[in-house]
Amino acid sequence: MQLKSEFWTQQRLIENRQCSHRRTIEPSLLVCQECGYALYRTSTETSAGKKIYYYRCVGSVNYRFEEGRICGSKPVRVDMLDGLVWSHQIELLGTPKPVEDEND
Repeated sequence: MQLKSEFWTQQRLIENRQCSHRRTIEPSLLVCQECGYALYRTSTETSAGKKIYYYRCVGSVNYRFEEGRICGSKPVRVDMLDGLVWSHQIELLGTPKPVEDEND
């Protein structure tokens, strides 16, 4: 019985690492196509004082893993991707079948 419990716990930890929204002020529904980890929003400030927002893969952050980054994906600017993301979300809301299939 303990072996089954340990397996379930390991599976849950893997899911949490890939989909966790902890410590995320503005959560993301995006998933990295390279490694499957969630994308999160981050920002940087230009020399002119303007903030630029990016989507970044959790797997591409060195300090999160003992062996270093596990994903080679590059950050993507939010302003270049949000239009596509929102149009896809609106399409999903109009046709709930893919969402229902995902939950099965």
